Amino acid sequence: MAKATATVATPPSLPRRYETIYILKPGVDPDDADKVASRFSEIVDKFGGKITKVDSWGKRKLAYLIQKHSRGIFIHVDFVGANKLVAELERNLRRFDDVIRYQTIRIEDDIDINALEINPEETKFERIEPGEEEVELTRAQRLGIDIRTPSPSQDAAPEPASNAAPEPAAASASNGESADSSSAEGATDNSAPAASAEGAAPTDDQASADATNEKSPETTPDAGESDEQS
Repeated sequence: MAKATATVATPPSLPRRYETIYILKPGVDPDDADKVASRFSEIVDKFGGKITKVDSWGKRKLAYLIQKHSRGIFIHVDFVGANKLVAELERNLRRFDDVIRYQTIRIEDDIDINALEINPEETKFERIEPGEEEVELTRAQRLGIDIRTPSPSQDAAPEPASNAAPEPAAASASNGESADSSSAEGATDNSAPAASAEGAAPTDDQASADATNEKSPETTPDAGESDEQS
């Protein structure tokens, strides 16, 4: 007779607390970043988990290059769920091209999900601000040989060195103007004596006027002489 074996039902494991940090490309489009955040929230809700806190750490420098990027946008998510939830999250994060790295760490076991006090404002994903594309470093710059920092302005056309060359021409032009003005002044000075000479020489009208003035006393009879004659 076969013995009956008693089967002991194992109690379901309680959810665990995890934190996931995923890194976005430094020049990610804000709409693409929102798609990653929305997908993260959908998976947590689908597997019966809860997001407890979301932090955007902003753009930070990486310890080493990841896909030729030296900086990345860090997103930290604290949530509660089962093991299957973590596996599904990482599978979806792997499919996004804008996610260059991710990591999940278990923080605490056996969490009563119904006893959690969650602030809804702390579980919202902040919208990523559009950023500039990162300039790729050369091998020499990565090794520290070339200390110059690349910038987008390096590709611009170089400006003229200076306007020092045209200065002699401008100087000669100014000297020419001074020479012309000095020659004009010289011509004015030379014409001055001629004008004074013309003013000194009497005209025919002036000479006749002077002669009339000189004769007028002689021709005018004296008052006493006229009385005696009468």
